[in-house]
Amino acid sequence: MNDRDRWGNIIGSHTLVRCTFLDPRFKNIPFTENHLQIIKSDIIERTASIISANRSDNEVQRTLQTTTASENEQGFSIWSSIDSKVSQIQPTGTNTSRAIIEVQRYLEDDVQNRHTDALKWWMDNN
Repeated sequence: MNDRDRWGNIIGSHTLVRCTFLDPRFKNIPFTENHLQIIKSDIIERTASIISANRSDNEVQRTLQTTTASENEQGFSIWSSIDSKVSQIQPTGTNTSRAIIEVQRYLEDDVQNRHTDALKWWMDNN
């Protein structure tokens, strides 16, 4: 039995495929080029959704902070002006383009040693 046959068993499970791809000890190693493109597209789509949700949460948080800061300030403050401008700055790129960059950076990073704790790696590299 060759390596592709052993790894082929995970292809039937979306969960196992995602977990294997996102495990820094495996990444794209066990996948054929065809499967890899499908998996990458799925991960990019999910990452874009997370980025979108985080952007929405951050916008609400910035609005609350700006409102609270304005309500608490007595008189003019240069910081209120700076805080207001910073709260209006949006990251460049679409959610999908940012997701593509994140996934590509992940894949370009070295595959980790098999003794690496994958969860600790994600905590350290998140």
